[in-house]
Amino acid sequence: MRAKDKIPLFLCGYFGVYYFAPLDGRYVEIDTDGKITLLKKPAKSYFKRAPPRKITLPEPDLPFLKILSLKDAENPFIFGYKTARLAHILKEGFLSLVPWAVALPFGLYKRVVLDNKEALREIKTLIDKAEKTKNWKEFKKALDNIQNIFLKNIMIPQDILEEVIFQLHSLDIKDKPLILRSSTNAEDLEEYPSLGIGMYGSFYPVKIGKEEISENIRKCYASLFKPEAFRERMRSGINHLDVYCGVIVQELIEPDVSFVADIYSEDEFKAEFAIGFLSA
Repeated sequence: MRAKDKIPLFLCGYFGVYYFAPLDGRYVEIDTDGKITLLKKPAKSYFKRAPPRKITLPEPDLPFLKILSLKDAENPFIFGYKTARLAHILKEGFLSLVPWAVALPFGLYKRVVLDNKEALREIKTLIDKAEKTKNWKEFKKALDNIQNIFLKNIMIPQDILEEVIFQLHSLDIKDKPLILRSSTNAEDLEEYPSLGIGMYGSFYPVKIGKEEISENIRKCYASLFKPEAFRERMRSGINHLDVYCGVIVQELIEPDVSFVADIYSEDEFKAEFAIGFLSA
């Protein structure tokens, strides 16, 4: 794999196109052993795990509530860096590399979740329990209960669902399966590009319909409280309620090959490949 110019693109089958920081135009050496691939450290250190100190997240632009076509969702403070980089790829003319999609901003997460005072009160109580306990079962139970609040007590307003479906139809995505992908302000950060990678949920296949889209938007929101994401934020000193979730509602492309990567250190990461879809 060779970095090109200042914005190398790392192709990833079903997941579309991912943006990786520059590798100074040098080759990266890859060792492969069966399904496990180790990407060795390039000449210049790139992979940065968040150190055990407080990280200040980018301040989201919450007043913005408009749902946009992905190609117009270029502001990372409204939609997240994941969404913004995909929008940038579309703007650069790589239309065949990124499936069409619509993007939901952080402001809708605030409207749906954080402005729900009763749900927020319960979530805060459970966050406190999860942070204080040393018992894994209690920790997991508290986070499961938070996710259940999203799935059972949080409702996505009809006007949001109608606008999503209207925009999908305008993009000629009518009877095609979808993937709903989370895009937060706690991942893909320029200073710590590995922070949050693989921590937040994507859900597929999803049919176009209000009930199905509503359920999977809530699943994306609930994935903020997966145990691994919660623990990473604790280690990085991130306030859990400072994390906002946007959602990419995207046409699902069936892949020939897909993979998921786990970053271990600055020296290596592990990537597992599969023919077709890969279950994490």
